[in-house]
Amino acid sequence: MIAYRPDIDGLRGIAVLSVVLFHAGLPGVPGGFVGVDIFFVISGYLITSIILAEHAEGRFSYLRFYERRARRILPALYTVIAVTLAACWHMQTPDEFVDSAQQAVAALLFAANVYFWSSTDYFSTAAEFKPLLHTWSLGVEEQFYLVFPALAMLLARRGLLVRLGLLLLLISLVACVYTTATAEVAAFYLLPFRAWQLLCGSLLAAAPGFARAWRPAVLDGVALCAALLLLLPLVWFDEGTAFPGIAAAAPTCGATLAILVGLRRPQTWLPRLLAWAPLRGLGLVSYSVYLWHWPVLAGLRTWHASTELPPGSACIGVVTSLVLGYLSWRHVERPFRERARVPRARLWRLAAATSVLLLGGGLATVHSAGFPARLSPEARALLALEPDALRDDSCLWQHAADIAAGDACLFDTSRPDAAPRVALWGDSHAGTMRREFAGLAVSHGIQGVFLGRIGCPPLPGILKTNFPGGEACLRYTDAALSLLLALDSVELVVIHARWALSVEGTRFGDEPGRPYILDDTRHRHAEPGDNPAHVARALRRAVQALRAAGKRVLLIGGVPESGYDVPRAAFASVMLGQPRPLRQARAVFERRQERSRAMLRDVAAEMQVDLLDPAGFFCDDRYCVATRDGVALYRDDDHISPAGAAPILEAVAARWQLAPGRARP
Repeated sequence: MIAYRPDIDGLRGIAVLSVVLFHAGLPGVPGGFVGVDIFFVISGYLITSIILAEHAEGRFSYLRFYERRARRILPALYTVIAVTLAACWHMQTPDEFVDSAQQAVAALLFAANVYFWSSTDYFSTAAEFKPLLHTWSLGVEEQFYLVFPALAMLLARRGLLVRLGLLLLLISLVACVYTTATAEVAAFYLLPFRAWQLLCGSLLAAAPGFARAWRPAVLDGVALCAALLLLLPLVWFDEGTAFPGIAAAAPTCGATLAILVGLRRPQTWLPRLLAWAPLRGLGLVSYSVYLWHWPVLAGLRTWHASTELPPGSACIGVVTSLVLGYLSWRHVERPFRERARVPRARLWRLAAATSVLLLGGGLATVHSAGFPARLSPEARALLALEPDALRDDSCLWQHAADIAAGDACLFDTSRPDAAPRVALWGDSHAGTMRREFAGLAVSHGIQGVFLGRIGCPPLPGILKTNFPGGEACLRYTDAALSLLLALDSVELVVIHARWALSVEGTRFGDEPGRPYILDDTRHRHAEPGDNPAHVARALRRAVQALRAAGKRVLLIGGVPESGYDVPRAAFASVMLGQPRPLRQARAVFERRQERSRAMLRDVAAEMQVDLLDPAGFFCDDRYCVATRDGVALYRDDDHISPAGAAPILEAVAARWQLAPGRARP
């Protein structure tokens, strides 16, 4: 057995405390998410140390290795999943409950990282409400340990572990840096782009002679570097940091160097600081604390129907996580680690039975669509608005190549040869009412076409400079305008978007996500960040081009943004005893959209086109409402529901003004 390292438990304590405080939204550690990277290094070091020590003694056993992993991982994980699903039954909407059940199934199969990567999209439930999101890191580790022990044994026998391990580390690191710039979600969740962090710890364990001859003064300098590399990311990084990428090298190297210093010079200040009893104690219970903290915080956010917790609730969440973590460590983790109390045969029987029960419960939840019968009729009426169907709507995910191939989305697919006379062009705000808009047109015998891409405002020449997909948006928007100009049959172009986001550049309320930093690629002297001028100039270009092509243009202004998930808040009000006014002061709406509304009025007047301001459909003199007659007017925090779209569409229909005699082409 390897010697106990109290400094490593202290390092664990720092890692878990950073993660918990960051996830609670408390100030001081905006980069606390790097705690997971520290865990990866520690795990790689300890597991590899055990494997190589047993290999050197000639007693390594794969069965014993995976039994040890099962004793360490499964009891607390199964407990958390069971309690979480029970809480979800009472607290979640059917769609959310299905998602949580799928998370549980993925976590049980140690594939949560793959699940979250594959299910992340524009309309996904906000990460803050997913109660088992944190199990992605277990997926990464366990996938690594499915292949690493056999690889380590093979390479160790041939003396190639360090050399080939270093090669794999470099390949994984390069892939991580590249993929972070091109597909950040994949880089964050998937093993090939995280393996280098585990390998940092593994290679340190596999090179027992490394740094053995270093002088004490050098190791003291290494200790200082380690401390800085651990501390600075915690206070300098934030949610806007491109991650993991090259940024992850700082906490990864910091953790590796801290372990190295504790190995070579345990009497120096850093290992002694890390071995401080409170940190060491927190490190001992870190696994259980990590497992419990996210479901606790997600439950509190569900209770408040907000991604941001009030400071008091955040502190309650942290304390509750620590208490539950300690109880779980003492009464769940420790008993199962003792073979005398839970022999191997009994461990596997319990693991198999519990897995079957939990997997069965999760699959039953998915099959039943979240057991909607458990909800009151009032709650079901409010929740018939979730955007699930939108995720599979290919019309909202078009590319420039689709337009070039003539694959635009027609309103009436039963008449593909009918020439479109109306076009709806915009971003997701236009897209989420595409079906209702198409239904209205078809009911009038009018063929139409939808042009829109998620997150791409209808502003030709505008580049979102801080988004990996910014260039794709630019290409799509330019292609969409070219198609509209080429379609001689189109008489009316309706343009709708989330104008306030483009003009202000900022999100609203507790909505997560990056801001918009726009640049006008067609204006020689444009400066990134001058959003209002860019938006006005690009919209004028588009409208002017359409008018020159003989088309009428109808601009639809921005709808009020609620600042919170309306169906979730309505559900909390009805089912969880959390009454809240589902409205905002009209003055708040007008402050938020003052510049974008003025911009639209100016463009409409200058270009002599029609402007429809939807504010009157949502707002009176004092308030803008989010529900009406027990029905939510929004699908989430800013995308309107069919009920919210209805009055807008009625106003649009009154303004068709198409040429007579062409109602049914």
